[in-house]
Amino acid sequence: MNIYKIFDMLLEQESNKYKTINLIPSENEATPLSRLPLMLDIYNRYFFNVKQKSNEWFFRGAQEVHEIETEVAIPLLQELGQAKYVNLRPLSGLNCSLIVLKALGGGIGANILAVSPEQGGHFATKNLGESIGLNVEFIHALDEHNIDFNCLESKLEKENIHLVYVDQSNCLFPIDIEKLVETVKRMSPKTIVHVDVSHWLGLIFGNVMKNPLALGADSFGGSTHKTFPGPQKAIFFTNNIEIEQKVKEVQSYMVSSHHFGAVASLAISLLEFRDCGGFDYAQRIVGNAKILASELHRLGYDVKGKEHGYTVGHQVWMSTDMTGISSYEASERLYKVGIRVNVNNTLPGFQGKLALRLGVNEITRHGAQLEDMLELATIMDDAIRERVPVKLLQQRVGKIRTKYIDSYGFSMDDNELHNLCMQIFSTSIKEVKVTEKC
Repeated sequence: MNIYKIFDMLLEQESNKYKTINLIPSENEATPLSRLPLMLDIYNRYFFNVKQKSNEWFFRGAQEVHEIETEVAIPLLQELGQAKYVNLRPLSGLNCSLIVLKALGGGIGANILAVSPEQGGHFATKNLGESIGLNVEFIHALDEHNIDFNCLESKLEKENIHLVYVDQSNCLFPIDIEKLVETVKRMSPKTIVHVDVSHWLGLIFGNVMKNPLALGADSFGGSTHKTFPGPQKAIFFTNNIEIEQKVKEVQSYMVSSHHFGAVASLAISLLEFRDCGGFDYAQRIVGNAKILASELHRLGYDVKGKEHGYTVGHQVWMSTDMTGISSYEASERLYKVGIRVNVNNTLPGFQGKLALRLGVNEITRHGAQLEDMLELATIMDDAIRERVPVKLLQQRVGKIRTKYIDSYGFSMDDNELHNLCMQIFSTSIKEVKVTEKC
């Protein structure tokens, strides 16, 4: 494969996104404006001098633009995250998890509790903890949505638990964090409670879900590209200076360059969230998820959570098996018409069978309304049951996808902003001479 083939593929991918609805809950599309720093010189630079000391500019590559982190990204994270201390250096959700487990887990031989995969806990948490010598046990669950608080009390009373790590990556209804914290602090006051909010960050910033710190948790954090439509990165929040220092110390040797281009991208995403309707976006996610789930149930699919209102976040879980069409086959039929879904065999309540984990976060970021969710459910039904020709369904998918272009971001109709972007892009590729060949 040569360079031309690679760029042909990239062009096709970029063109096809306008014909595609992505319903994968762990993905989101950051705005074009916020992605611009990822192709600039800033992407290649290191920045360590957070306190901006005049005698500590050992890496000077980002010196001219360091305020993007110190005066934009960090203050906005403190504001939206309602936290005194923020660490934006983790590179990804799993990288942040490993840093937290190393910093707060208690060290080799210490006991921690995590959420079991049967209740939506992340598949990697146990292995990550054990890889650094922690003893990882799962919190006992009553069902796929509720933990057994009596069992939790007993475990906290009998064992020395250093950390309770709440990490629901598959989740329709989050664990009651306020009750969990109350139980932990009553039974074992020194036990730390950390909440991984990778899937919920945008909903917490948008005040749709309560901030874990306000509910008594010691810290929270997670990735920045799910319900929050930012770059692929992660952040950590706390109001406890000792916890902040422990995490900072571990992070300092687990992350070298924290990808300053992604920091600039995050800063722009945060500005857009605050100033361009992020709070409305967060509210709309939940409404869109509920209506999509309800309509898919009405159309005859096995959609989980009906008795509780289907979902309180962005995720919708469904199986097509009862129609005689396997969930994997359904995902292939949806793919053909331009709908991307997550096939999953670890969703609580499906007993290890393949099911579809859907997320409305990205299509909502694009501007989709409730009526679009009704049409989307009908398209999905027509595609799965093969009632309508693929080409016609592709047209209907494209109509929804391109219905709203400049949602929840700074508009490129702003002439000054548009001209600045064009100038930046032009400057970035200035040294490329198309007449030269390698």
